[in-house]
Formats: sequence, C-alpha cells, structure tokens
Amino acid sequence: MERENFAGSNNTLQHEIQHLEKTRSNLSEERASISGAIAQIEEQKENYREELEGTYKNAESEYLRMTFEVRMREGQLSDVKKYKTGYEMAIVEKQSDKIKEINQVIKELWEKTYTGSDIEYMAIRTDLDDISPGDTTAHTFNYKVVMGKDGEEVNARGRLSAGQKAMASIIIRLALADVFYTDCSAIALDEPTTNLDHDNIQSLASGIANLVKDRLQHRGFQLIIITHDEKFVNTLATQGLANNFYRVCKDDNKYSTIELQNSTVIE
Repeated sequence: MERENFAGSNNTLQHEIQHLEKTRSNLSEERASISGAIAQIEEQKENYREELEGTYKNAESEYLRMTFEVRMREGQLSDVKKYKTGYEMAIVEKQSDKIKEINQVIKELWEKTYTGSDIEYMAIRTDLDDISPGDTTAHTFNYKVVMGKDGEEVNARGRLSAGQKAMASIIIRLALADVFYTDCSAIALDEPTTNLDHDNIQSLASGIANLVKDRLQHRGFQLIIITHDEKFVNTLATQGLANNFYRVCKDDNKYSTIELQNSTVIE
C-alpha cells in the first residue's frame, strides 16, 4: 500500500515538474519578446531624442515664426483683395462714365442726322449698373444697342431696317472714335448701300450728308466712301457733299486706272 501511495505521489510530482518546466519555458520566451520590444523602444527613444536635439531643436521658435508669417500673409492677402476690389470698381465706374459719354454723342448725332420720326434716339446699354460696391464676383458684361421713343426703350436687334442699321453703325463708330480718340478726322465706309432698297439708300444719303455737315467743325474731317452704287454717289453729290469723285475702272489692257471726275454728278 505504501509503495502504491509513493508511486502515485511520484507521478503527481512529475506532472507538476513538467507543468512548471513548460511554464518556465513560456515565461522565458515572453521575457525574450519583452526584452526585444524594450530594446526597440529604447532605440526609438534614442532616435526621438536625437530628432528633438537636432531637427526639432528650435521647433517652438520656428512654430512662432511661421505663425507670425502666416498671419502677416493673411493680412497682405486681405489688403490685396481690398485693392483688387477697389481697382475693379474704379474700372467699372470709368467704363460706365465712358458709356454715358458715348451715348451722349450718339444721341446728338442721331437727332441731327436721322430724318425719320419713329426713333428718337439710339444708345448702348450694359449691365454695369447691376454691380454693387465690394462685389468681387467675376462678371461678363453684355452690351446691346437700344432705340428709344416716348420714354420707352427696346432692343434694336431685329427691329431696324437695313438703312437704319447702316446709319446707326456709322454714328456708333463715330461716337466711339470721339470718346476714345483725339481729333478723329476721317471715316471710311465700304459699300454702305449693300442690301439697301431705293428708299433706304436715299435716307442713308441724307443722313450721311447731315452727318458730314455736323462734322465739318472737326479739323480736317474727311469722309471716304467706297461703292459700286453710282446712284448713291449721285445722291450724295446733289446733297452738296463733295465736288470730286474718283472712278476706279479697268482699261483695255485690264489694268486698274483711277480717274478724277470734277463733276457733282457722275455720268
């Protein structure tokens, strides 16, 4: 019986020893892993220390310096934005003033030259007035030509006869030249009667004659007309617009020649 008890105790002890040996082995492995992790942490800590003493040695002062620079740049950008807005508004105001000058000249010329009664004046309109001070939004300005009668204005596009278009085009170009150039003394018209019927040609001729009479006050004013329409030239001649005309034609050898005609009517 004693032997059996001893054998049982011995087996129990052997199992405990094996269990303890296994536990010791696991703890040794865990210790080795922890030691490796500690070594890595120590190495990383050393790297961080070197960075703090080197790269980031002046981190606080650099942070303060860069913060100051950022705030300064923000102030500069704010000033630039204000200057830009003021500059753009100055351009808008200047352009608006120029439009008013142009429209004044157009109105005066139209009243002096247009012989009809259906249109009191012509003008250029734009959406410049829709811009409010301080508006920094990019704008695309739209321009249109309007005609006025009895206090009402309508878009002239699609509502003018061919003769009215030609006359309006000449007057608007003269107004632009008056406002943007100094001593504009000449205007050239290339085939102004194209697609005009007889009545429109007569109206255009009368309008041009009135226009020239008004522009004679400008020093050295000249009107140059290039046309194949000899009836139009004759109409201008009967208005007392000019005494000399140049005829360009081809001779028998097909060479172009220029002939001065000292007559108020072309034959």
